[in-house]
Amino acid sequence: MAEERPECWRWLGLLSVRQIRTGLETLEDIRRRNAAARIAATILSIGRVRWRGNMPEPSNEIVITQGELAALSVVSRASVVQLLNEFENAGLIKRLYGRIRLTDATNLRKIAAQR
Repeated sequence: MAEERPECWRWLGLLSVRQIRTGLETLEDIRRRNAAARIAATILSIGRVRWRGNMPEPSNEIVITQGELAALSVVSRASVVQLLNEFENAGLIKRLYGRIRLTDATNLRKIAAQR
């Protein structure tokens, strides 16, 4: 197959690089001491808008519970609730039942960049 369609190797390589990058980003996120930065980075990663320069459309929603976000961010659920309240009050996100809508990815990225 590789001889018939050499572009398959290119796509396989790109997919591998993307998976490795995602794994390294996740490790970097877990090492952040600032809980707000960890949660912001996790939300951006799940929403697949962590590195985009443009703001996502208002319909850009991720399906995740507060408990799942707490586990992925290695933060207590109580801290997640508090920080999501802060993010929502700042206009960065909109919380919906079992989902989070990203409304200001640019400023959420600034929080995620904090150490």
